[in-house]
Amino acid sequence: MEKLVEIKNFFLNNKLITLLFIFATVFFLYQHSLGIHWDFASYTLNAKYIFSDGHYFEWYRAPLTSFLIGIFTFFILPFWVAEYIYIIFVSFLFLYSCVKFSESSNLDKTLFYVLMLNPFVILMGLAVGTELLTLSFLLLFLSQLFKKTKIKSGVIFAFSVLARYSALPYSVLILLTKNLKENKKQIILFFVVIGAIFLPWFLFNYFHTGNFLTSIANSQAVNIKYRMSYLYQMPSLLDFIIVGNFLIPFFIVGLKRSNLNRKDISIIAFFLLTLIFYIYIPVKVPRYLFNLVLPLAYFSYFYLRKIKNTKLIFSALTIITIFGLIIFNMFTPLGFLNPPPKDFYSLGSQECMWASNQWVPLNYIDYTSKPFPRKKEVNDYINEGYKVVIYYGWEPDYSTNMSFLKSHPVIKETGNYIILGKKDKCKEFENVDSYYLQKLNKTISKLYNYSIETNPCRSIGLGLICDYFKFL
Repeated sequence: MEKLVEIKNFFLNNKLITLLFIFATVFFLYQHSLGIHWDFASYTLNAKYIFSDGHYFEWYRAPLTSFLIGIFTFFILPFWVAEYIYIIFVSFLFLYSCVKFSESSNLDKTLFYVLMLNPFVILMGLAVGTELLTLSFLLLFLSQLFKKTKIKSGVIFAFSVLARYSALPYSVLILLTKNLKENKKQIILFFVVIGAIFLPWFLFNYFHTGNFLTSIANSQAVNIKYRMSYLYQMPSLLDFIIVGNFLIPFFIVGLKRSNLNRKDISIIAFFLLTLIFYIYIPVKVPRYLFNLVLPLAYFSYFYLRKIKNTKLIFSALTIITIFGLIIFNMFTPLGFLNPPPKDFYSLGSQECMWASNQWVPLNYIDYTSKPFPRKKEVNDYINEGYKVVIYYGWEPDYSTNMSFLKSHPVIKETGNYIILGKKDKCKEFENVDSYYLQKLNKTISKLYNYSIETNPCRSIGLGLICDYFKFL
């Protein structure tokens, strides 16, 4: 009860923060109502699989977002309602983490929160599902970084990695701790705590797949290992401009004026780690630079704090943010995945198995679907009884090859998609929960007559450890 009174008083005493929090949260909720992003839909499907005997599961997803969505059903609410509760929770957690970071760094919490809520953060923070959640835990981790005990920081950091595996490299920041030699035990404790927090997830992996590292290994395989050879993109200056927007000039000036104390160095290291990850990962999109917002806001603060008329700054930045959102929306639709056309919901029987290039949206509306077959496999899928629905203009390459598509038996054809299959054959329902390395090996073995490493431990290059710990 005392906590609720404390929260109430905080919002009453910090009116600008309250207004910005309401603005951001309402925007996040409105954005989500326009259409659900592919990744966000996947997290909900994983939540259904864990909490309500769902039929679709992606092993390469970190579990925390799905776990929270499942918890927020309170075991009685629909999952789509839980999505909105999740959005409100993460928006509040982000505010809380900004306040805690400000207090630990002796920053004005209002100015710092304004700077953190730049247009890109509001636009992308909760569109996909995990970006704002991960950054919130990283902010809390940094606020604990230079405190003596490492138990709390270990718990918080573990949550950031459970939100997105890409947060793992930030663990090296623990080495910036003061008196590193004296705190050796505390640093070891930090990693022990992370392992303890991960243990339930490792056990879930083991009991369902026979390996503790299935999720992490498959995430590395699908996002990095098997994309490097054919999908590597060069870094784009435009991505940096989109993420930094009006903070970039303030960041440059503020960086020059900083004292470069231990906290400043940790934020610079955070900046460099974010850049390294962006450069290393094959596919380059602006949201992979999402965490740059922290160092940009942090060093911008050192310039803006010296301007006397802070109310004018807050008002101006808020107006810029609103107009920035309007400008960004001209290039990136707020929903990121438009609501499906009406005929999306009337494909046919939901009792047969489907295969599609829109398999996640189909599963989200209860059409159990596998990913689309490769070109050489289309006939095999049809003969097995799958209904193959291909939406025009998406992967694979044959999605616009009408002569190829119509060379197979056609059940239905619309302006959006074509359904291939045999009306008298129906593939029996089965869960779609095999992991990426399994599926890729099966396809490669069938089409090209060779195999890839499917053991998760060996796949991520831990061969010697796998040999020593046989259970891996």
